[in-house]
Amino acid sequence: MKIYHLFFFLLFFSSIQAKETIMICTTPEAGSLEKQAAEVLSGNLKEIYPKTTFQLTDKLTKIPSIIIGTYKELSKNSELAGYIRQPKDGGFIITSAAQSGNIKEIIIGSTPRSLLDAVYTLSEKLGFGYYLSYDIKPESKAKINFPDWEMEDFPLVKERIVFNWHNFLSGCSGWNFSEWKKWIDQSSKMKYNTIMVHAYGNNPMFQFEMNGLQKPVGYMNTSISGRDWGGQHVNDVRRLPGGFVFNDPVLGPDAARVPDNQRVDAATGLMKQVTKYAQSQGMGIIFAYDVDTWSSNPQNIILSLPESARFQSGSFWLANPEKPEGYAFYKTQLEKLIKDYPEITKIAIWVRANKTPWRTIKKNELPSGWEKEYASLLEREWQLLDNDISVTTFALSKVVVAWQKAMKELGLQHIELMFGSWGWDNMVPSNYIIPKNVTFIPLDSRINFDYKSTQKKLEEIGKTRKLIPIVWPHHDDHRYIGRPYTPYPRFADMLKERNAAGFGIIHWTTFPLDLYFKSAGRQVWNANKNEELKTTIHDFVTKHWGNQAPVLDEYLYSWITQGPMFGRETGNHFMDIGKIQHGEELENPDSIISKANKRLEMLKQVDRKKLSGNIPLLECFEGMEAFYVDFFQNNKSFNQAYNYLKKDDVKNAQIEIQKTNCEKLIELYAKTVQKGPFTSGEKSLTFSMGTRLLPDFVNIKQRVGTSPVRYRFGTTQHDDLAQNPGKYTWYMDESQQLWIVLGKKELESKYSAGYKEANNFITTNKPVYVDLKTISGNELPEKNYVVTLECIAGKEAPKMEVYTITNKTEQKKEISSEKKSDVYQIKFNVNVDKNTNRIKISPLEEIKIQSLVIQ
Repeated sequence: MKIYHLFFFLLFFSSIQAKETIMICTTPEAGSLEKQAAEVLSGNLKEIYPKTTFQLTDKLTKIPSIIIGTYKELSKNSELAGYIRQPKDGGFIITSAAQSGNIKEIIIGSTPRSLLDAVYTLSEKLGFGYYLSYDIKPESKAKINFPDWEMEDFPLVKERIVFNWHNFLSGCSGWNFSEWKKWIDQSSKMKYNTIMVHAYGNNPMFQFEMNGLQKPVGYMNTSISGRDWGGQHVNDVRRLPGGFVFNDPVLGPDAARVPDNQRVDAATGLMKQVTKYAQSQGMGIIFAYDVDTWSSNPQNIILSLPESARFQSGSFWLANPEKPEGYAFYKTQLEKLIKDYPEITKIAIWVRANKTPWRTIKKNELPSGWEKEYASLLEREWQLLDNDISVTTFALSKVVVAWQKAMKELGLQHIELMFGSWGWDNMVPSNYIIPKNVTFIPLDSRINFDYKSTQKKLEEIGKTRKLIPIVWPHHDDHRYIGRPYTPYPRFADMLKERNAAGFGIIHWTTFPLDLYFKSAGRQVWNANKNEELKTTIHDFVTKHWGNQAPVLDEYLYSWITQGPMFGRETGNHFMDIGKIQHGEELENPDSIISKANKRLEMLKQVDRKKLSGNIPLLECFEGMEAFYVDFFQNNKSFNQAYNYLKKDDVKNAQIEIQKTNCEKLIELYAKTVQKGPFTSGEKSLTFSMGTRLLPDFVNIKQRVGTSPVRYRFGTTQHDDLAQNPGKYTWYMDESQQLWIVLGKKELESKYSAGYKEANNFITTNKPVYVDLKTISGNELPEKNYVVTLECIAGKEAPKMEVYTITNKTEQKKEISSEKKSDVYQIKFNVNVDKNTNRIKISPLEEIKIQSLVIQ
């Protein structure tokens, strides 16, 4: 027995001895970011080489060592003399030349942040894959081959920005801190070095107080609150088609699901975590701040200023930044912004091109002295036209100067001031008006960064000021779901030709935009300068599935260059009804379907037994192609039905709409995306289609007479400060029938009546009017209908009279009443024709109305 124990002791001891130990050494002076780079390196190496032990130290040791540090710190160590050299600005060097004694590898960064870039680059070389939505881990290896590590790289542009725009649940408006953290981490791993956030004036993530008054703020969107940019509401997201992807009846971030009096603290608290974490990762932080919109110019505060310190744009008052009290209005905001978010490194003053109070100022509305100064500007800068954009930009330049002055007075010269807007056209005249020490950060909102005309405009701007254009991988107005835009080729050269100091990418969702971010990010590093898209795709395929299926390279190239992009998040509809409102018309549906089927055939050629893994992701791509086919088959029939109805051809419209199944379509999407990275973006798009696509199909069915019109009455929530607010509140019952909810606002906005709301009914003793129309307000086909009105049951049947209104003439209806469980059903017949357009429910006592169905 003793011999037996001795044998296993020696075996165990020998296994320990056989496990090599490698020390990862930082300098004693290393800061938190250098130590973090060493920790990331250690963790990744443990993943790849499980038979090797990696330990962290700040001392050189006698066992094999990897030394990591900035050039500034490493150059102080005489033992390393001759082994290190200085990396280029923002770059790094990994050298295996130091094979003297126990030193195996030296990782040298020009800055602490560049050490992280070095570690992430090395990790990818060793097999890791870093994407915006997720990581790919490599297979384990037996032994380290240090000479393979040798590399040197540096960025070709200093500024590399990721920019998620607040307004949709499918973007950062729907994120909790864990999702913000992941976004920052993944961006950092891809060697982006700055995050950018934007908040409309109504967003509770920023509020200030002046003259004892607080700036009004609105709501962050959820599925039951907030209305920004087409935000719709529904009682329970789990009841929507695809609702199995939700765990909770309400979709939205925790910070938006608090009592109203906690909205500001919750939103600000969340974003404080975000900026602090980004700073800990060596990321710059840009805060894009609206100055021109009505919600950013609170009238309660501005009207508290002396009249001499404000001026009017139409009927709207604006603070004059050249008057002491008006200047204090801007300085107070800056002071509070930095108090809330001291980690900010850049502030982008954000403006629109038109339709805001500052963009509708007329020349004769300029404060005293400004018009003469403006005339002098036109004489001095002959390139400027005397038009609305010049006048309003001149006025906005006064705000910019006020912010510069306030930054100096508050000791914030370390913060860079920027000026941002949509497109390039209004930035050209702005270049002659806005101070030259302000960085321009325009958005590629028309997706024409590669145009020669764009090059000329930006080249001219970039000659005289710092310029950082922001490109788009998808578009919220017309190209939101599907593939991303095809990444710009020769991107590094294009930035240089346009005199750009860097670039940013604006987005909302993450997957499936991963390849766009990967391509753009890699192209602007020297080692991968202008990397061809096919090379990026091949690396993607190899890391995900190995080298045994070259058809996947072909498939992904076909998908990212020819796959469909469609849908929108702005507005009440997922697809524009009739004609597209923004951007170019979509490709012909038959062509989209044909190309998707061809790509599906490519995927069928893949021998999945030969793949190294990630079969679910492959199935996700396959399912999305099937979803594209199904979507555009449904969309084609929908459009044909819509066009028939424009010609009053109800019969053929009915035939076409019967070919559709929107519920099944959304279910297919929800099942498919669960096989991919499945981020909160996919959850929110399931919600978006359920509340902004499905209702349009239901509405068409009501227009052709094949679906009942279902109204419920109860509480609806609205946000008076929201931009382009969503219109509808939906109720989805347990059998997945869609109802539109009418509350006090919907009823009083039309009929000036008075109602009391509850969650599931309204209480009234005054007449209630209901249109004999579809849920979207379209005409119903002419025929006889049975109307069923449900009221909350009391001891007796509710006393009321019911009328139809025909050309303002009321006709009393015979009604029947029957108690059904906890409600009374009141039924009556209605003959709908071109003249009969409304029902009047006239209570003879106070009643509680719950629902009404026209069938």
